[in-house]
Amino acid sequence: SGGDLIVVETSFGRADQNCGLTQTENYPERAEFWGTESLDKPFVKLQEGCRTTFVDVKNAIAAGHKFVKYLKIKDISDKNLFENIDEGYDVDGVIVCPENVLATITGAGRKAILAGRTEDKKSVFKADFFNRLSNGATTNEIKVFPNPSSSKVTIALESIVNEEISLKIYDVNGRLQVEKTWQVREGTNQVEIDLTHLSRGLYLIQPISNKGTTYQNMKVVKE
Repeated sequence: SGGDLIVVETSFGRADQNCGLTQTENYPERAEFWGTESLDKPFVKLQEGCRTTFVDVKNAIAAGHKFVKYLKIKDISDKNLFENIDEGYDVDGVIVCPENVLATITGAGRKAILAGRTEDKKSVFKADFFNRLSNGATTNEIKVFPNPSSSKVTIALESIVNEEISLKIYDVNGRLQVEKTWQVREGTNQVEIDLTHLSRGLYLIQPISNKGTTYQNMKVVKE
């Protein structure tokens, strides 16, 4: 089938570039996926992957497990490939509903997740909302608080640059949820964004400057 469950790692970076076994193309985060039927039995290595990954449990079945109840994820990223903001393989979610997994693999259904991947499919991603900067290219300090938040968040710049910044907020499936224009000038280095209407979960804030200033993307949790 191509996968029995989906491990979600939404990194919002270099999505249109390969993250294969060599780990040399600007996406160093990588993990091993292990499964077992019972904690009384040893874990069986299912496969490896990077980004959001379809995981097949056939290796556990072949080893005598009736099913996989427990999933273990081991970060095997090469630390030598990291610069500045890269953070390793942090798991944002696990999808086990068979209907959702199948819809993602086939692209059918109203809730198909178009940002899933397998090792042999290199172009499943919608690349238009991803940061394509090379590793560590962001240089300007930007903060979001409070985080998590149930209502509003404040975004603040450490340094003042007279410019216009477009703030775009995406959900974990890459759908644009909020867009706000921020006119940054001396004395106005903070802006407030209302998240009240958003569902609970993880979101990405992407700042885009009209003057070419580079800012890191920020993750925010809506409670």
